[in-house]
Amino acid sequence: RLFAGAPITSTSTATTTGTGGPSPPRERHARLLLQGLFLLAAIFAATRFALLSLRDPHGGIDAVSIWNLHARFMFFGGPEHWQQITLLKYAQPDYPLLLPAAIARIWGLWDSGAQVAVPAVIALLFSVATVVLLVATLLHFRGPLVAFAAGTLLLGNPLFTEHGASQCADVPLSFFILATFTGLAAFIISNDRGAPNHRFLFFAGICAALTAWTKNEGIPFFILAFLGVIVNALRHPSGSHASLAARALSGRRQITTFLLGGLPILGVITLFKLVHATPNSYSPAFQLHYVTHCIIDPHRYITIIRTVLERFWRFPLAGALLTLCLPLLARRPRAARPASLPPNSAIPTLEKAATTLLLLTLGMAAVYFVIYLVTPQWFDLEWTIDVSCERLFLHLWPSFLLGIALHPWFSPWLNPSAPLQLKWTSS
Repeated sequence: RLFAGAPITSTSTATTTGTGGPSPPRERHARLLLQGLFLLAAIFAATRFALLSLRDPHGGIDAVSIWNLHARFMFFGGPEHWQQITLLKYAQPDYPLLLPAAIARIWGLWDSGAQVAVPAVIALLFSVATVVLLVATLLHFRGPLVAFAAGTLLLGNPLFTEHGASQCADVPLSFFILATFTGLAAFIISNDRGAPNHRFLFFAGICAALTAWTKNEGIPFFILAFLGVIVNALRHPSGSHASLAARALSGRRQITTFLLGGLPILGVITLFKLVHATPNSYSPAFQLHYVTHCIIDPHRYITIIRTVLERFWRFPLAGALLTLCLPLLARRPRAARPASLPPNSAIPTLEKAATTLLLLTLGMAAVYFVIYLVTPQWFDLEWTIDVSCERLFLHLWPSFLLGIALHPWFSPWLNPSAPLQLKWTSS
C-alpha cells in the first residue's frame, strides 16, 4: 500500500497469461532469475556501501565541507550562532537545510554528541528507501518481473551506492523526486479509472517541495512538477463524459491539492533564502547579456555534449544504459496489440502515467543542460561538468527507471487484453 486506506490491487501484472504473456513455467523461471539477480545486486550494494562508509566514516569531501559541516554548526552553535556558517563561502551557505537539520536534530535527541554514525545511517536509510519505493510501486502496477528488473538496474549502478555512501544530498534528492513521481503516477492512474484519489497529489506536492528543501536543484523540479500537474488537470480522463464545468472544478481541485501539500515547505524555504542564506554562486552570472552570449555560443553546446559523453563512456554506466534497451529486443510486435482494447485495459492508463513521468524526466534533464549552458565564466565549464554530471544523472535515474518500467511498450509479457482492476478510496 502506498497509503493506508488506499489499497491498490492490480491484475494487469506479470502474472497475466494469455496472448502475448509468458506461460506459467517460463514466468516462474523468469521471476526466480530476476529475484536472484536482485538479491545478488542488493548484497553487492550493501557490501560496497559498508566498505565505503568504513573507509570514509565522515563521508565524501562535499559531505565534510558542506552537509555535515552545516549540521555541526546547527548542533554546536545552537539558535544563536548557527548562522556563522555564512562566513565560510566554501561551505555553500545558501544550500537548503533538510539533510543538515535532520542530522543535527538526531544528534540532539541522541544526547551523546556529534556521532559519526548518524549521517551514515541517514544516508543508508535514504538509499534503502529509494530501492524499496521503486520496487514496491512497480510490484503494485506491473508485477514482480518488471519490479525486480528495475530494482536490479538501480542497485547495479555503481553511482547509486557510491553517492549514497558519500553522505551528500544527491540520493535523498533522487528519493524525493521518485516519491513525487510515484504520487503523480498513482493519481493519474486512479483518475483515469474514474476514482481520483487526491491524497496521492497531496503526497506528491509534499515530496516535490522537499526536493527544494534538500538541494537547490529541487527548486526548478518543483516548478516543473507543478506544470505537469497543470497539464494533467487540463486533460480529462479517458472515457470521461463530464461537463466542461465539472472538468474545470476537478482541475482546480488537483492544482489546489498539490499546492496545499507543497506551500508550507516552500514558505520555510523562502524564509531561509530571504533571511538567512547568502547569494548563490551562480547569481551574479544571471544577467541578460551574459545569458544571451551563452545561449548563442555553439562552443558551449559542443563542450557540454562532448564532456558528458566522455564522462559516461569511461564509466561502467554505459553497460547499464545498454541493458535498459534489452526489453526492446523482446517486445511484442505491433500486430499482437488488438485494434480495439477492452474498456478496462491496462494499456492506455499505464501509457498515460508513464509518458507523463518520462516527459517530466526529460524536462528536468533539459533544465540541467541549461544550467550548464549558463555556468558562470569564473567556473571552468569542463571541470564543472566532470565533477557534477554523475550526480545530476543519479537525481533522475530511479525516476527514469520508474517511467520506463511503467510503460507497457517496454514489457513483452503484458497481456494487452487484460483488465486493470484497481480498488481506490476516492477522496
